[in-house]
Amino acid sequence: QLKSFDDSTIKRRPGIHAVIALKAQLGKTDLSDMQDAVAVVADHYWQARKALEALAPVFSGGERVIDTPEYSRRLGEALDTPGLVAGAIGDAEAVFAEAIRVVEARYEVPYLAHATMEPMNCTASARAGSCEIWTPTQAPLQIRRDVGRALDIDPENVTVHPTLMGGGFGRRIETDFSIYATLIAMPADGKPVKVIWSREEDM
Repeated sequence: QLKSFDDSTIKRRPGIHAVIALKAQLGKTDLSDMQDAVAVVADHYWQARKALEALAPVFSGGERVIDTPEYSRRLGEALDTPGLVAGAIGDAEAVFAEAIRVVEARYEVPYLAHATMEPMNCTASARAGSCEIWTPTQAPLQIRRDVGRALDIDPENVTVHPTLMGGGFGRRIETDFSIYATLIAMPADGKPVKVIWSREEDM
């Protein structure tokens, strides 16, 4: 939850157009996985990024941490739980029981983000009743549905232009970055706004 930020130091910076808090807007949606956010709209990315850092936003919550040992423990418990048998040919247990030697191995990888090579980004042009989106995505129809729900408009009024992407890896199946971009673009009343997440923000 977004508790506070200080925009007093950036108001007179050149190229800064707006500071947008999405706390109230996200509260109107039923997208429960979305979080409060604050964004800076500027002429260029670097202006926006440096101004955003100067806001020093304060958030509450977010203490839940999942690290590699915890994730490994959970997966281990799941593997030790009897699963559903989709199909069986022969008697594997009997073969193991009669085997002279059984070789067993376990392979693990760390808990990793599905990090794309290209930063998460989306350009949106939104006004009352409709919006248009340009974004590298693996799920354009899902974006139409979720953005329509966030704006409380018919998905038929959401136009998505899928672009080339610098790696998807499953991360671009999600629609959060497109929803944020659309909500940030709403006050611009049709003027396209390009949202770029830094690597730190995405992680």
